[in-house]
Amino acid sequence: MGDFLNYIAVGLAKLFSKKERSMTDDQLIGLRGRVISGRVTTTFGTVRISVPSGSELTVSCRVREGDDVPLKGDTVVLIAYDLHREIFDVTKKGIGNVD
Repeated sequence: MGDFLNYIAVGLAKLFSKKERSMTDDQLIGLRGRVISGRVTTTFGTVRISVPSGSELTVSCRVREGDDVPLKGDTVVLIAYDLHREIFDVTKKGIGNVD
């Protein structure tokens, strides 16, 4: 049984590209996304982003104190990542959203 599973694992590994690597949270900084929660506050919101590989990710986010509050459907850019709270800071400044 062990040899059979090894054979299957090797075969599956060949199906997946070795060039495609996952992105770290820091590598997502600068990407644009669309707000999918009702709004993004200073404590929470959610954004869907497209990564260069074509996949879509949903990430938790917040705006900084004093920034405009993005609403559902607005485009934002990820500007920082808080490792301790595991949340992105976003802004809609300079994006050209229609309010």
